[in-house]
Amino acid sequence: MRIAVTGAYPTARAPPGEAGAVGRPCRYERSTKEVPVLVKIVLAAALGAALLALAQREDVLHEWGFVGSCEVVRSPIGDRAQWRACSEGLFSGYPSLVGESCTLESRGAGYEYWRCPAAASVRAP
Repeated sequence: MRIAVTGAYPTARAPPGEAGAVGRPCRYERSTKEVPVLVKIVLAAALGAALLALAQREDVLHEWGFVGSCEVVRSPIGDRAQWRACSEGLFSGYPSLVGESCTLESRGAGYEYWRCPAAASVRAP
């Protein structure tokens, strides 16, 4: 069998009078298990859309521990302020409650304990 270069790719041609290859370009052999590129792109886009939809639900991110969260806990006896226990998030660390006029009181057992001013009581007119 001879290899003839007729264009950009070599082709396999059978000698005259023999049955054989027909001059088809053969750059490499294609695997039968290969997934088409378009299928890969569609799957990546679907996965990305699913992750974005999941990220919009902040409660899921809190439940799985990706972002920190705080919850109101019982205050010490005689203290009228509101206390919050904040857990650390994997991506964001501990939340900061400084913007809510809270002060960090202690840290321990995987929580930061913040003391916040008591919420103003709303009176009906």
